[in-house]
Amino acid sequence: MAARNRPRAALVKEDPTDAHEERNMWNQIVTDIKKLKQINAKAAEISAQIVEIEAKLGPCKSYWSFLLSNPIVQRIASCLFYFHIRQSYHAFSYSR
Repeated sequence: MAARNRPRAALVKEDPTDAHEERNMWNQIVTDIKKLKQINAKAAEISAQIVEIEAKLGPCKSYWSFLLSNPIVQRIASCLFYFHIRQSYHAFSYSR
């Protein structure tokens, strides 16, 4: 195809938003990419801080192992277990 030699028609003054639609869309894309770069840089900085803090803390126990190593939690668990067995026994004895 040959290049366009004729001049294009002038922009219609009644609807100027359509005349610059592609340019506005491109500007929005460029703005969004800049924001995403900033967000990505901040996320990388935060993840580096998390790794640094975890290295300082060292290996940590899981939540359940922490709970089960606590003597107060062990006592409560044994009381609840005893209460459950006792209730089960009474329910069984009443059902006879």
